[in-house]
Amino acid sequence: MIRAGCLSSLVTIGVMMSGTAHAQEPGKVGITVQYPTSIGILWHASDKIALRPDITYSGSSVGSSSGSGSSSWNVGAELAVLFYLKQYDHLRTYFAPRVDYGYSHSHVDIGSATSASGSVDTSRWGAGATGLFGAHYSPVTRFGVFAELGFGYSHSTIPTVATLSGSGNSWGTRAAVGAVFYP
Repeated sequence: MIRAGCLSSLVTIGVMMSGTAHAQEPGKVGITVQYPTSIGILWHASDKIALRPDITYSGSSVGSSSGSGSSSWNVGAELAVLFYLKQYDHLRTYFAPRVDYGYSHSHVDIGSATSASGSVDTSRWGAGATGLFGAHYSPVTRFGVFAELGFGYSHSTIPTVATLSGSGNSWGTRAAVGAVFYP
């Protein structure tokens, strides 16, 4: 049910955006789909600057006949500010600083068929920043594709397990590809 609710919310947002996008010049606001797994908006604030907020959501659940099982969900938001560098016909290069925030929650039930029973809930959050270089190719007015790579840093909490908790840091490369549709 959560997936159906999330999907219907995204469709509603898309319909609302397409109604306002018709009042603007073509190519000003677009809907983005990005791999790995995010959906967002690309808004060209000017010829040189664009904003791209994205959201992510995922969930999973596993159960067994003994009554044990687990479920988890993750939600995240990120914002990239694209500074366009150069244009070559239908290809534009850009530099983009990006910030992100994510939250996840897990629940584990230990079934009554085992000697121990009960449940465990854990939560964690993370925030990070990335510097990206990318290219956006628009062969037609209402559609484009992009690819980007960069280097980022993130900080997150470590879930509390048996009175132990803490935080962690990570850094590394990031790569993504995506498509933009301008309604």
